[in-house]
Amino acid sequence: MARLRPRVHYLGMRLDGFGWALCGCLLMSFGCAHRSQSDLISDTGPEISVRRMRVAQHGIPPGPTFWNSVSELDVTAARAQASTMSERFFTDALSSLVEGNVVGAEVLFHSLLADPDPLVRGRARIGLTVSLNAQGKWQDLAALPPEIDVGGDTVGDMVDRAAVDSWAGVLRDVPPVIIDAPVVPDVLPVIGSSVGTPIIKVFINGHERYFWVDTGATMSLLASDVAAECGVVPLTTDTLAIAAAQGRIDARPAIASVVRIGRITVRNLPVALLDPAALRLAKRLAYGRLVTVKLDGVIGSDVLRRLSVVLDMGAGTMSLARPATHAPRRRSLIWIGFPVVRLLTRDGKPVLFGLDTGADSTIVTDAWMDRTPDPGLSPAKGRIDALGATHASDLPVLRNVTVGDGEYILHLRNVPIVQERRQTFVALDGVLGSDVLAHATLRMDITNGMFSIRAPGMGPLPNDTAFVKVAK
Repeated sequence: MARLRPRVHYLGMRLDGFGWALCGCLLMSFGCAHRSQSDLISDTGPEISVRRMRVAQHGIPPGPTFWNSVSELDVTAARAQASTMSERFFTDALSSLVEGNVVGAEVLFHSLLADPDPLVRGRARIGLTVSLNAQGKWQDLAALPPEIDVGGDTVGDMVDRAAVDSWAGVLRDVPPVIIDAPVVPDVLPVIGSSVGTPIIKVFINGHERYFWVDTGATMSLLASDVAAECGVVPLTTDTLAIAAAQGRIDARPAIASVVRIGRITVRNLPVALLDPAALRLAKRLAYGRLVTVKLDGVIGSDVLRRLSVVLDMGAGTMSLARPATHAPRRRSLIWIGFPVVRLLTRDGKPVLFGLDTGADSTIVTDAWMDRTPDPGLSPAKGRIDALGATHASDLPVLRNVTVGDGEYILHLRNVPIVQERRQTFVALDGVLGSDVLAHATLRMDITNGMFSIRAPGMGPLPNDTAFVKVAK
């Protein structure tokens, strides 16, 4: 007899409080800054703990269709299920992207732009946009043909709303981004904002400012008043836009000539200039009181994905270094226009979580619910407050969520559930927010595809160069 699951009514909203990059289609987007709380628990969001627990991945049956396997980034299953030459080529392109070979992915995705299968060519357009963006090939992005109709597929809605052509047209002639980073990690002080997001000191053209660290923002952001004070001038008088939860927010492209973060120097960094009012977050505290948090700017994944990063809020530090060259291994951190982490549940099932340090709360999606026969709903109701957007209330809440990297696990209680909005062709099971940073040290190296969870305040582990496996 089939087990009956409780009926859950999800809120039909975006995962991103301020615009996860819909993987190259809505290229210029904000990272999350959603705020969650529960009516029956404290106003601190999910309760989180971290501990050592080794978990081995168990084999799971592939998705029922080729595109289901693609949405789970299961390249092996997708290759076995591909029934046409186009799907086989797409699988090879996806494999290259998952393995960090964006040059190879670019070539293969480009070969599918005129494919007769609308699903293949629509997703190939997204994959190509991601591959070009990862290489900073603005001229090639600007030269792409007009967006294509993908026959009413959900990806088509995202493609139709893409703003990448406008941005690429302005940025096509800018000099390449240059990052000078030391091999030895540079350990910087980091503080938590009132909503938990990490804040670091940044020098913009020699002017000291404090920026959020936001892996969910595909592009670094700068308040227009701060830009004027720091000598950052818009590249055009035209107003473009970035994607946000409530629609689009006006923005202007600019180049920050020199951005210094500790001993890290970034030159020729494209940034989006926003009205200062758009870079504010109204944090709802207990008893309904609001506190406004103003941002000078945001360091996004356009910088962070080029570095090896260790965020240790317990020790009050962030370490930045040039990514080392590691031996080939299975990648647990994948760049699909935004960082996606392969994690394991307590019973060894692989799941995909977005990584968004700009979101102050971890969430799960209805995809997680589909994987969990008895999810354990709480009687509490959650709420999400989005940066610049209205509050969403009466969200269902899960009592317990446990995920880990195979060596350490995160146990979360009272986690809000949000209906999944397809992030490109990837189905996310959830999003790790900055609330995790208060309870765990996160290590991420997108270049080498490495991610790990460790106990807070913990120094480097002996022989832990792979960031995941811990030597006995």
